[in-house]
Amino acid sequence: MFYPNQCYIEITDRCNLKCKHCFANAQQKNKNFLSYSEIVNIYKQLENVGVIYVNISGGEPLLHPEIFDIIAYASKQPYNTCLLTNGILWNEEKIAKLKESDPDDNIYIQLSLDGQYEIMNEHRNMTKTEYEKMIENIKLFKKYGFYVTGLHTADSITIKESLNTCKYYIENYNIDSIQIVPAFMSGRATENHDLLDNYWNEWIQLVLQVTDIKKYSYWGQLSERLSLGFFTLYEIVVPLDKNNRHSDIWDVWGLDVDNVDNYRKQLHRNYYCEAGCSELAISSTKEMYPCVAALRTSMRCGTLKEKSINEIWTDSEMLDKFRNLNDTVIKKEPCSSCNYKIYCNGGCRVASLELTGDFYNPDPRCPIVKEYKNNKEMEIL
Repeated sequence: MFYPNQCYIEITDRCNLKCKHCFANAQQKNKNFLSYSEIVNIYKQLENVGVIYVNISGGEPLLHPEIFDIIAYASKQPYNTCLLTNGILWNEEKIAKLKESDPDDNIYIQLSLDGQYEIMNEHRNMTKTEYEKMIENIKLFKKYGFYVTGLHTADSITIKESLNTCKYYIENYNIDSIQIVPAFMSGRATENHDLLDNYWNEWIQLVLQVTDIKKYSYWGQLSERLSLGFFTLYEIVVPLDKNNRHSDIWDVWGLDVDNVDNYRKQLHRNYYCEAGCSELAISSTKEMYPCVAALRTSMRCGTLKEKSINEIWTDSEMLDKFRNLNDTVIKKEPCSSCNYKIYCNGGCRVASLELTGDFYNPDPRCPIVKEYKNNKEMEIL
């Protein structure tokens, strides 16, 4: 039996920005909100399924009319709770009120930090005034004692400045931690696929650089504040193996990809992907999905209007598809010849469905899959 340890609650799909890569398709014209009572009910249900981490997300959560009541309730619950915000709409009065709602410091803040102004303008359609307001509010979050983490999305727009961006925010604004993640090709990102997704060679170099920063403490004590996040296994193992650095997969990133039993015990699931195994997401329309990147795709697992979280988690046919692939994907080439097939299981199902139309295709973003397809096309020519 699988138990989710992480839940994303999209309390609204309304947002003051319209980012090119937003998998939630959030924008100003959207009007969906989960009510305070609905959110309380969700929190109570999460305790019954084993969740430890809750992410309060949007859209922009501050646009929710009951946000401070929600935070006051969430701060008293037995979860590690993160508030995801773009940081623009806050001011000192609102941040002071947020602090009053969280007197025991149980809520931490995650800000989207993809670059300095020029990149934030191109990537997130952020104006100069909005950027300056975000910077001012970072200082205020720190002033009021919040733990502030950054999420940096790496894609073809941002990746050349990824390390400079992370170091800039850590050194100049005392960001407590910042994680670099690759862009995810769902939602609005699929509309900008050609713009965002051509950065694999730069990603390889970024993985090597961050691995060295972590391994050799090149940033001194600040090295501990930098991390990489991976949605799929190939995003870490291929760059390191390609450069004869297989041992760093364990030594630096702590993944045992040489013993499948240890690997599965370590992850508490059979494969790298969390969707439907250790993660769930709930939309602002009370629909449940296997992961946050699947929001508003055809991968809906059920609705809380009709069933409980536990009932959907236990009985959903969609979740069964994620949990019982039975090696369907890795019987296909090139996965069937890959050394990591029993660890990776063919990559991301959301990406496969969104980009190829087939849930059971190998993840088309994987460089091994791309190389295989290119070779097949050359054979035809």
